[in-house]
Amino acid sequence: MKKLLAVALIMLGIGLICAFFVFDKNDLTKIKGEPYTQEKTVDSDSIRSIHTETDTFNLEFVRGDSDEIQLRLEGNASKRFLDKIVLNAVPKGDTLYIESFHSNKFTIGWSMINLKLIVELPDREWDSVDIVSDTGNIVIDQLHANTVNLQSDIGNVKASNYEVQELSFESDTGNVTLLDGSGVLKGESDIGNIRIETNQLLNDVFLQSDTGNVTINVDKQPESAAIRIKKDIGSSKINWDGFEKDNDKKYTMSGKIGSGDIHIDINSEIGNIKLGTR
Repeated sequence: MKKLLAVALIMLGIGLICAFFVFDKNDLTKIKGEPYTQEKTVDSDSIRSIHTETDTFNLEFVRGDSDEIQLRLEGNASKRFLDKIVLNAVPKGDTLYIESFHSNKFTIGWSMINLKLIVELPDREWDSVDIVSDTGNIVIDQLHANTVNLQSDIGNVKASNYEVQELSFESDTGNVTLLDGSGVLKGESDIGNIRIETNQLLNDVFLQSDTGNVTINVDKQPESAAIRIKKDIGSSKINWDGFEKDNDKKYTMSGKIGSGDIHIDINSEIGNIKLGTR
């Protein structure tokens, strides 16, 4: 048995050495994929809302310098995918419908696709922005809108420097991070942490987490908030001055700071919950 193992290890070593000498830059290109870029520009004069759907691409929404909506799909993909990549941007009424995907769902042999769709929006308030992703990260920055809805099956979600009336999110698997934004927050997460960091909470927060930690850190503590935390497994810590408990049972904690003007409601099945300062 030991002799067979020694022979196998020797053969493996010989194979690795041979691969080292015969592996050229063309093989490396096959692994990395071919560079890919596709761009589109849309007149934004009549557009008030954005709806975006993608399957396996990362999504990034940022504030642009132009009065037009600019889309750029970039990254690397295997050669067999290059003519199968789709980027559509179709206005219907006052809504721009963006979809991006690759139509080759079944492949044999080595293949890869690593693309990011960047959407640059003019600096103005949008009625609604809806983003739906199957597999890929969602990043938004400096977005000003009435409502924002983020849906992700697999991937992290990050929003920063946003101004909204309401931001909602649904995440199946992945972390959700919300930084320095304002507006009502409503979100659900199946597997992953939820982290909110901002200067001050001025609007209601409603969060549901199945498995993962929930953390809210602020620079300035709320002066008036009604807080309710319900959990099955995990710890709950509220490190804000002036919080007075009116209920502290095994699975539920509730209380107020001041008169309780804003509502913070957190439901968690498995995970720790912490409200504190950053």
